[in-house]
Amino acid sequence: MFGHIFQLAEAISNGAQTSSAHTNVVLRRIPEITPPEVLHLTGAAEAQKNFHSILEVDPSEVQHYDCVVFGFATRFGSIPSQLTQFLEILDLVTTPFTFVGKVGGVFTCTGTQHGGQEASLLQFQHYMLQKGMVLVGLPPNMGTYFSTATPQGGTPYGASMLAAPDGKRSLSEWERETASVFGRHLANITQALVE
Repeated sequence: MFGHIFQLAEAISNGAQTSSAHTNVVLRRIPEITPPEVLHLTGAAEAQKNFHSILEVDPSEVQHYDCVVFGFATRFGSIPSQLTQFLEILDLVTTPFTFVGKVGGVFTCTGTQHGGQEASLLQFQHYMLQKGMVLVGLPPNMGTYFSTATPQGGTPYGASMLAAPDGKRSLSEWERETASVFGRHLANITQALVE
């Protein structure tokens, strides 16, 4: 809503493009279902201008990608209704076997450190497993999520960030690096499986 997922998506994309894999990254967004007056009231309408140029995803195009990475803002420790609605549409336009063997990853942001990052990432991974996707998380040998010096995102289940309760916190350098490592790891795994 405020661009935090866009910040993470850019960092993941940059990491994927710096991998040794021959990577073509396509950023897409799912349709916004929040009423315009609510977006305006919360200030999100102004924030969304920064990423309005990113096209909305056509559900039928997703099946053509070797790797699909989903990002969303956690809502009450869970997947937001906007994403759930998109997944229902995606199921209608694809076959039960469309995503079998495709690489998948997931990333999120929360307002607070204990806002449900891991719970929502794990919840979404259930969907990916039901589709037969090959899950890729953030590898522990990268060492990016072992620091406890400051509150931050980054979990074994995917990249993440803290947005702060008021939504005004930007992606930290630590979270940016973690997301970049995640993107590079996704690209390398995808290349290994596609070849």
